[in-house]
Amino acid sequence: MRSFQTLHRIQDILPQESECRRVREPLHRLSADPRHGQVIRDDLRAGFPAPPIWMQEFLRDLLGTAHVNEAPP
Repeated sequence: MRSFQTLHRIQDILPQESECRRVREPLHRLSADPRHGQVIRDDLRAGFPAPPIWMQEFLRDLLGTAHVNEAPP
């Protein structure tokens, strides 16, 4: 839920492509972290229906990419 709160606070700058990249890249790194990434992705997925549509769209790519990059069980 911290990711949702952070995105909500910076939503005004996200339409700018350069700012969008500055936010997306650290989120991708965090979600791919071998130690904490799975917990972060699980938290985002669990709360995914709650945030507004614009935030779901922003995070959809992150969750899809993170899921594809996971090692098979």
